[in-house]
Amino acid sequence: MLIFLLKLLAITALYVILIAIFHRVVSKWLKMKRRKAFSHEVINERHKKGNKLIGNLTVLAMVAGFIMDVSTDVDPDNRFLQPYLIIAFFVVGRLLYKFYMEKKWLRDKRESVYTLMEAGFYTLLFAVAYSTNFWMI
Repeated sequence: MLIFLLKLLAITALYVILIAIFHRVVSKWLKMKRRKAFSHEVINERHKKGNKLIGNLTVLAMVAGFIMDVSTDVDPDNRFLQPYLIIAFFVVGRLLYKFYMEKKWLRDKRESVYTLMEAGFYTLLFAVAYSTNFWMI
C-alpha cells in the first residue's frame, strides 16, 4: 500500500509540475497573462450552463459505470468503465467546450488557441498515463 501511495504521489507531483511548466511556456509564447492552474473561468451564462451540464454528465457516467460494474459480470480489466478514464474524457470535453465558447464569443483569439493547446496537452498527459501501467501496479 505504501508503494502505491508513493507512486500516486510521484505521478501527481509530476503532473502538477508539467502543467505549471506548460502554462508558463504557453503564456509567454502567446504573450498573454498567465492563467491560474486548474481554474474554470466562464465566458457567459450559456457557458456556465454548459459547464454545469458537462459536470452532471460526468457524475452520471461515474454512477452508471459503478452500477454496471457492480450489477453485471463485467471483466474487471474493462477500462472503459474506470473512473480515471471517465474523468479524463470529460476534462478534455470541458476544455473543448470552453474552446468553442471562446472562439465564438471572445475577440482575442489567443485565448481560444491557449485553451485548445491546453486540451491537447491534457490529452497527451492522459494518454501517456493511460498507456503505461506503471502507476496502476
